[in-house]
Parts: sequence; structure tokens; C-alpha cells
Amino acid sequence: MAAEEEMTEKPASMLDTNTPPQHSHPDNSVQGSGLPLIRLKTSLKLVPALGCSSSSRQKHTLPDLPYDFGALQPHISAEIMQLHHSKHHATYVNNLNIAEEKYSEALAKGDVTAQIALQPALKFNGGGHVNHSIFWTNLSPNGGGEPQSILYL
Repeated sequence: MAAEEEMTEKPASMLDTNTPPQHSHPDNSVQGSGLPLIRLKTSLKLVPALGCSSSSRQKHTLPDLPYDFGALQPHISAEIMQLHHSKHHATYVNNLNIAEEKYSEALAKGDVTAQIALQPALKFNGGGHVNHSIFWTNLSPNGGGEPQSILYL
């Protein structure tokens, strides 16, 4: 068997083939279902993940705030907003770009182990970037007001 191929088993009902099945399960079925198993050769060539297909991909950037750092005072100080945006959120963006660059390199080399190892960094930093981008738009210096009904604590 070639290095780029592996054998997988699929229920015959999922296949469109005219070749006779090659049974391998002890009772020649999928866990007693009566469906015969067929061995198929499949390629390990992976499809690039979204956003990681080539070097033409643009890097993620830190979005501008739709208001000034001090616009939410006295509830949130300008210093906290600047730290949260310019340092904390920026770290997610920078680490996401680094992880995607490493993923692109692993993809080009066909290094599946590295691609799998990078998935937690992609999810964590990608999620942090997206969540913070939404967070900034949920805050508003013109929002809020007094509650319109009783608040239960």
C-alpha cells in the first residue's frame, strides 16, 4: 500500500460500485446490520482550511474601535479599554496570524501532524479575535439607560 493511501471500511449501502464486496467483519456485516463492508483506497491529500490556502491570504488585523477609549467612562476607564483593545485583543490577532502562517507551511509540506497540532491555536486565537471584534460593537457610549422593568437578581 502506498504511503499516501489508507484502507477504510464503509457500509456497502453508502457506495456506488459494481465491484464485489471484500468482507472483513467477523459476521461480514456492519455490526450485525446485514450491510456488507467494502475496503476502499482513499487518498490522504487534505483540502486546505478556509483562509489558509495560499500566501495570497491577507493577515487578520485589529479592528478600530467605533468610539474613543475614554467614551465608556466612568463605567470602563480609558486605560482599561486601551489595554484590553491594544494589548489583549491584539495578542489574539498576532497569534492567529502566526498560527495560520505555520499552518500554511505545514500544509505546503504535507505535514499532517503539524496541521493537527496547530488546530488548538487556530481555534483559541481565532475565537478570541472574533469574540472581541463582536464585543467592541456590543459596547456603546450612547447605549444603556434605565431598566424598563424589574431586574431579578
